[in-house]
Amino acid sequence: MKKAYTSVYSQLQEKLVEIDQITACLQPILANAEPERIWPIIQRQTLLLMTDDVVLATQARFLHRKICKELNAKLHLNLLQVEIKLLSLPLYIPARPPKRVKITSQTLTIMKSIASDIPDKDLGLALGRLAEAITEPALRQA
Repeated sequence: MKKAYTSVYSQLQEKLVEIDQITACLQPILANAEPERIWPIIQRQTLLLMTDDVVLATQARFLHRKICKELNAKLHLNLLQVEIKLLSLPLYIPARPPKRVKITSQTLTIMKSIASDIPDKDLGLALGRLAEAITEPALRQA
């Protein structure tokens, strides 16, 4: 049992190293390609390149001959073709930090003044609540 586990582990490790090498070779060819958005697999002299990025997939389709040539030369493979598969749902969504805008007490006063002059009372109240929500905490008490 232990031999089977060791064999599977070493095969898996070899495949992961191969994927890392392929991804590293693709980086200079596919400009601006993020490694987290490329999933290469080699099957019977064909590179299956999966991605969730439309631009990257299009770029790879145009550069398929160069990709084969470069990978064959650098990794000593015998690739004949590249197949690009575009995954329908993005698997990678970059995290964007929320942008919080804080206003000064002077801006708060101006916004409240504007809110009080709006004929639609609900809209005026909403603007006042917005001004309170984005004011620096220390300034609210002043």
